[in-house]
Amino acid sequence: MKVVFLLCFTALFFSCNDSDYLNVEQEFIDSQEVSNKLEDESSFVSLSKAMEVADVFFNGRTATTTSSRSTQTKQIDGNPIKIPDENGTPLMYIINYRDGGFAIVSATKNCYPVLAYSDEGSFTLSKDMGGAAVWLDNTKKAIIDSDSLNDSIKSEMRALWNSYEPFDISSVKVDSRVTAATPEAIQACWNRCYELEEQYASEGWLFAPLQYAESVFSGAGYMSTYNDLCFSADFNHSPLDCSVIGWKLGTTRKQVGPLLKTTWHQGAPFNDLCDGHSAGCAPVAMAQLMYYYQYPQTLSYNGYTFSWNTIPEEDNPSSNQAKLLKLVGIALGTNYGGVGSWTKPSNFCDGVRLLLYSVTQKDYDPYETSRYLLDHKKPIIMLGNDTDLSWVPGHGDLEYIGKSHFWVCDGIQERVPDELLYFTEWQPNGNGKFVPGWNTIKNPGILRGVVYDYYSMNWGNGSPSGWYTNDIKYEHSRVNFFIEK
Repeated sequence: MKVVFLLCFTALFFSCNDSDYLNVEQEFIDSQEVSNKLEDESSFVSLSKAMEVADVFFNGRTATTTSSRSTQTKQIDGNPIKIPDENGTPLMYIINYRDGGFAIVSATKNCYPVLAYSDEGSFTLSKDMGGAAVWLDNTKKAIIDSDSLNDSIKSEMRALWNSYEPFDISSVKVDSRVTAATPEAIQACWNRCYELEEQYASEGWLFAPLQYAESVFSGAGYMSTYNDLCFSADFNHSPLDCSVIGWKLGTTRKQVGPLLKTTWHQGAPFNDLCDGHSAGCAPVAMAQLMYYYQYPQTLSYNGYTFSWNTIPEEDNPSSNQAKLLKLVGIALGTNYGGVGSWTKPSNFCDGVRLLLYSVTQKDYDPYETSRYLLDHKKPIIMLGNDTDLSWVPGHGDLEYIGKSHFWVCDGIQERVPDELLYFTEWQPNGNGKFVPGWNTIKNPGILRGVVYDYYSMNWGNGSPSGWYTNDIKYEHSRVNFFIEK
């Protein structure tokens, strides 16, 4: 019995058996209606609102940069998928598009609006999702826990959501701190706004009397700045309904990658030399990284020497792709068995060095990961699991039992989605003449919003590669392998 137990226990190690990643029962794609109570909650995001947010996101702007919402440019493919918690409450929505691409949108305003996206492919739920399942499981946990975040973080999240709301001046609450002004002075302010709009609306600028801008600044989390502008208006003897405010909300972005040109997986032709077993997630990840570096210049398998020009980016059964994967699998100590293919982390680093690369293994740290991608512009191999075995004495490799997966992170987007640019023009004493404030349209004030990152994930098993939020609470066993030639 002891022998049988040990064999069964070992068979679970780091298995890339595609049937063991994700429980996709009917409840996972639940389409039930949400209760009226949930719809009334201020933090809840309905499916229709999620689709609006995704549409605005793919249009490459925030809704507040224009006075009216544009028509939807991407046609939704089929019915969006609701990902619920155990009580059937939606946590997120998966939206696929007919012309390719997908978006995963949060169902709560306590979390980032767009959790993941891609301009191509589709996101479907299956039992062979590998690292995508690890990300999805941990994202679900993060959304469930978001209700207990402190108020300052929730306020930042609401500011992100507010940036997707269209600006409708007819529904704006007017600031009550309006100094009495003549109708002529008020009309002069509107005329100046229309004049500026003709010149700069195409650049995303909006213009209105200052009294209408309170909701813009408060919604973006900058109420103190709005109060300062009101003080400046008073100092310049310019009533709020006679003072011009110009603003635009935008997104600044730094991007590295995607660095890999390959989207290899564990099936044919890559597993052609694996005796019917999957090629293994670790060999697929490492082989793609080696293809990126094109190093070493030549490789040898069973006395057969080949070079990188015989290995194409796309699947090709007539190429040396299968030889490369088998060679890498042998070096990494990958086990090929009936329940799948698996690689122990302790063997992985030794194998990387056998392949003539240097490797540093570190526990996952989001800041360190982001800085490495931005500064070094090199891919990282990641290992993830959602099983906690740290309680096992001397657990070592046991920590990665169960839903483990190796994949490549090959890029980063650093985004500031609710950056607010603004300037003012004063009308002293409502005299019909406008003078610039401290900031001008050529040199606007800039208020920085919440900075957050997307990582480009190449899952290596056919799951949809794309951009995924990195600020997720990974509870167990996240490791980075920094590998260089």
